[in-house]
Formats: sequence, structure tokens, C-alpha cells
Amino acid sequence: MVGDLESIALFTKVIKEGSFSAAARDAGVSPSAISKRIARLEAQLGVTLLHRTTRKIALTDAGQHFYDSCAQGLQQIKSAEESLSRFRETPHGLVRVRAPQAFGRKFITPFIPQFLAENPDVQLDVIYGPLVGDHMDEKIDVLVASADPHDINLPMRVLTPLERVTCASRRYLEQHKMPPRFSDLSNHQCLVFSGSDSPEREWILHSDNAVQRVRVNGNFRTNNAEAIYAAVLAGVGIAHMPTFIAEPGLLSGDLVEIFRDKPGRTGATMNVYLPHAKYRLPKVEAFVDFLVRACRSQRL
Repeated sequence: MVGDLESIALFTKVIKEGSFSAAARDAGVSPSAISKRIARLEAQLGVTLLHRTTRKIALTDAGQHFYDSCAQGLQQIKSAEESLSRFRETPHGLVRVRAPQAFGRKFITPFIPQFLAENPDVQLDVIYGPLVGDHMDEKIDVLVASADPHDINLPMRVLTPLERVTCASRRYLEQHKMPPRFSDLSNHQCLVFSGSDSPEREWILHSDNAVQRVRVNGNFRTNNAEAIYAAVLAGVGIAHMPTFIAEPGLLSGDLVEIFRDKPGRTGATMNVYLPHAKYRLPKVEAFVDFLVRACRSQRL
């Protein structure tokens, strides 16, 4: 091979990170060291890979072609290295997880100490928050989501069914009439969750014999379920949220249930998705099996 593998890896890292300095921080070397390695690589290849200016870098046509080929090849090498861990007797290595914040609060965070105690050779990197961009890139081993990711062919396991409850604080209901029908919610201050794939201002209720829908309005909307929960507790308006989020307020009496999905009628589930190259790795299997057990131990 004309260019050494380490120089090629540094070249691809510069492109992914967007600068020499960012790549240097990630690799633990100086920017000048990376620049020299790439200059040597260009000399070996006999082409210019990068246009360099004081403010940014850009790929040449030759550089783009080389990067596309190298990035794919390096990922194949990485997958081959990770596949060797299948032959280990115990789970070992880093598991990178992305999950919704509110779901993680109940079903992941409380069980992390137990999982790590049972799997001392595994490290967890858990990212809580809404899905953005290419959430199934090579950096994610496990994705927890209530909606299918773009790659519908990914291996999947169901974690738990999802039902929703419509609720409000006693303070809000003292100031406004209790809505007798689901359709009456259109006349109330409703807390709108904007982080869903479904139409954000349409609420759906699954009852015994029908599916009811209502268009809602309100003066507060957010993509954070925890913020919706805090707002409904404060009496800002009425919320329509997963039962596992509303459960503490309902049990304490701070929230009053108005409507609730009929159990088993929604068909909605929270799922765990796995990249094809990683779903049989012992470290990933151990975490997913543990997560399934943790979810089953809780009752929504």
C-alpha cells in the first residue's frame, strides 16, 4: 500500500472533524504532526488531497475520491476488529447508546450501576436527547426510539408498550372547567410536544371502540418531554404524555387524570435498534438483554 494506514486514518479524521485542530484533539497529537503526515501521504500518492486556507480546508476532486474509498475501507476494518470480540467469553468494550431523555430517566439510568456491576469489562457511553441527523452512524451501538429509524431493516427488539394519559394539575383545573370530552381539549391551553414524528398539534386517544383525534393549541411548546412534565405540574396547561412520564405526578396527586389510552389499544412501542454489524457482539447483546429485563420489571 502506497500510503500507510495511520496517515490515511488521520486524513479521514480531519475530514470528519472539519479541521486539523479538532482531529488533533481527538487523536491526541499536534495539528502540525497531522499536517506533516498528510503532506507525506500526498507526496506518496502524487496528488493533492486538500485545499488549505487560513480559515478552512476543502477536498480536491482527487481527495474526495480517495476519502470516499478510504472511509468505507476503514469502517470495514473497524467492523472486522469488533467482530473478533464475538469470540470472547465475556462482554468487553465500549457500548455507545442513544435514548430519549425521559425514557432513560426511568428505564436506563436507575439500572446502570447494576449492569456495570454484572459486566465489569463493559463501559457505557449514554447520550440522552432527541434524535438528530444520521443517528445510526458508526458511533452508535444501540438506539432506543419509539419511531422507526430510516433504516427499517435494522435488527429490532421491543422494550415496552406505550400508552398516553391526558392530565393537568389541580391548580389548572380549579381555574378552568374539566373537559368532559376529548374534543373539548381544543378550547384549552395545551402543552405541545414538538419532538414527535406525528403532527405535533394533533392528539390521539385510543378508547374501547374508537380512535379519537383533536387539534390542540397552547402558548407553550417544546421538544423536551421533561419540560412538558414540569409545565403541567406548574399549572401552565394540559398535557398528553406517555404514562411513564406522568406517573410520579399522578401517584402523588399533583396531577389529575382526564383521559387515558386503553391498555393494548395503541400498538405503539418503545424499541431498541441495532446496526447489522454489531447486534451479535457480546457487549451489545449483554446490554440489550439487560435493558429488556429492566423494562419488563417496570409497569407503566
